[in-house]
Amino acid sequence: RLSILFSLLMNNFFSSLYKKLFESPQTQKQNKQILSYKMNNSSSNDSKISQETFDETVLENEEIFELNPQEAITETISQFRQQGIKNLESYLVISHPTSENGQEERSERKKFTSLLESLDSFVMKDGKVSLESSSNDIVTILNQVYDYCSQKDAIPFLTLLYSTNSIYTLMSLLAIIPLPATTSTATSSTTGSACTNDNDKLEIISMPTQVQQSSFIVLLKILSTILTTKNQSEKEIKMKLKDSFLAMERLVSLIAYFTILLDLDNNHNHLKSQSLPSKEDIQSTYAILCQLVSLATAACKNSEQNKVAFVRVLRNQYSTLTTFIPNYYENLKGKSTIGLISFTLFMIFKYYDSRNNNIEKSHDAADNDNKRKEKAMLLSLMKAYCELITVLCRFDDFRSSPPDAATAAQTDSSYGGVSSAHDHVLEFHRHGVAQTLYNITLLSLHLDHNNNTEGDDDYDDSFGLAAAVLSATRVMAINDEIVQGLVAVGVLKCVKLALDMGLSHDDDDDENKKGGGLEKMLD
Repeated sequence: RLSILFSLLMNNFFSSLYKKLFESPQTQKQNKQILSYKMNNSSSNDSKISQETFDETVLENEEIFELNPQEAITETISQFRQQGIKNLESYLVISHPTSENGQEERSERKKFTSLLESLDSFVMKDGKVSLESSSNDIVTILNQVYDYCSQKDAIPFLTLLYSTNSIYTLMSLLAIIPLPATTSTATSSTTGSACTNDNDKLEIISMPTQVQQSSFIVLLKILSTILTTKNQSEKEIKMKLKDSFLAMERLVSLIAYFTILLDLDNNHNHLKSQSLPSKEDIQSTYAILCQLVSLATAACKNSEQNKVAFVRVLRNQYSTLTTFIPNYYENLKGKSTIGLISFTLFMIFKYYDSRNNNIEKSHDAADNDNKRKEKAMLLSLMKAYCELITVLCRFDDFRSSPPDAATAAQTDSSYGGVSSAHDHVLEFHRHGVAQTLYNITLLSLHLDHNNNTEGDDDYDDSFGLAAAVLSATRVMAINDEIVQGLVAVGVLKCVKLALDMGLSHDDDDDENKKGGGLEKMLD
């Protein structure tokens, strides 16, 4: 009975969330807005010159003034700067056009530009994406773009991505996965209240096609890569790209959409087709949802305006959820994206816990392999959500000057240079995330304690999850009330257990490995 009740509650919650979120005017207009920003930014860059103009001028100066190659380049840059054309290095190859290195750079730049133009052909004027609009294979093109953006010396291509406003093309391509429509809600003639019946369901909710899934996964890899700073040299250009990322509404909608497709209650009531999804579809859904959450983390890290924009998405789109929600999640109603994160993390843990307790090892090797993969993907999902919580609840935007005013105006942020982390922590606390984090901490330590050795999948998964959940717990401790709440759920015991386990790994004395601390706590 409890299982049936839990299933009904989840079904009602996501049905209401789906309708309110996907039918909102803001979500429907976002692709058009992204295209509008791209055109506006393009019109503001009219003072640029072409690569051909720069190369011709270099060669002319070299011949007329009898300069050596480096002097000709310096003179050309100086001439254009005097004409008000600056920052040539940000979008042109400024090496000598006849040098071997210069010709190679120009060839690669031309290939990359051609790829970006090909991606543009998939985006329609209304902001929708048509995978049949071009004879080119979008998966192949996206993979090539990813190779350019992820290589060791990617700064020239990242700069070109920014200067040509192709970041907006990539954001528009998030519409590769079309958000479903819903049926109209029936209304009672006697009470005027919304009625729930079999027809009041999502009209179109089916698994994305293989082409959509494959291309979307690569697109998410590109976006996460160009928004994640790995070294100091690329920080400036990647922060510019991050400040240009304004697809938060689309991102949150997609996270909600793939959470529904994940179908954690296993009733498949949300699916248009009542046939069970294939194992490949399930694995793809796990992977996409994990990458979407990781993209949210990358977009929000070190950017205060992006954090606020991300958190306010659901608050801006609707005021209340009309379905019944357990009292434990009463504050979820119409608050913010934080409610969705907290509730989803709780459900992922409950689903993992139920699967882990109820599944017996099969004699079928393939079946066991699928179970192992599902287990690893659930652990990865919990880790991704914990990392997102850590970023949202920690102030890390230490830039001396705020982002460009035009870019900042595109996002919903009124905090200015003030940290929003405090408010985010308080909201997570109101949603009871401390108990979920505690449960996941015990889970991660239990996995690490299960006679696994370094290098094993279980060991690596549990190690990463433990680090992520302990970091998320750490950023929550901002005032006495929250600290007391963390202590009350047992966080101090968890921390001591983690420290003891760390000592036992480094100490060969068998006496230090005795005691079964985790087993006693679990009992």
